[in-house]
Amino acid sequence: MSDKGLEVVTSRRMKKFSVNENKPVVSENKSTVIESRGKAVSKLQDTIADNFGDMISLANDLMEIKKMKVQSEAVLAKMKEDRETLIAEAEAYAKKKNADTSSVVERMKIIQEMMRDFYQHNNSSMSGEDFSKVISEIVTQMGRLD
Repeated sequence: MSDKGLEVVTSRRMKKFSVNENKPVVSENKSTVIESRGKAVSKLQDTIADNFGDMISLANDLMEIKKMKVQSEAVLAKMKEDRETLIAEAEAYAKKKNADTSSVVERMKIIQEMMRDFYQHNNSSMSGEDFSKVISEIVTQMGRLD
């Protein structure tokens, strides 16, 4: 037991520690293991110091990629919303045009029936041209009612 209440215990990890990747260091001597570990830590610190700029650059690149991902997801969400709006507008437009077309078709059927009746039962002195004017006026009035 040391002065500060800490005790050094030999573990299996401390017995096998590799400074060189090809040759593991196996030692029962605590000072050799601590020195080997110190060399490895020093080598690790040197490697980190040598490549710190690259690590910062990679971290910045990762942050930029994440930022672009968030932006692209926002753009995709907006595009989806716009698409849904356009589909709804197109459906409303199609329904309106179908209703307009149906209305025109109904008017044309009425005019057709009136013309057929006129020519079948034309016992009056009204000419086809006069009747056409009357029909045109009726169609105009029907258009104003809608």
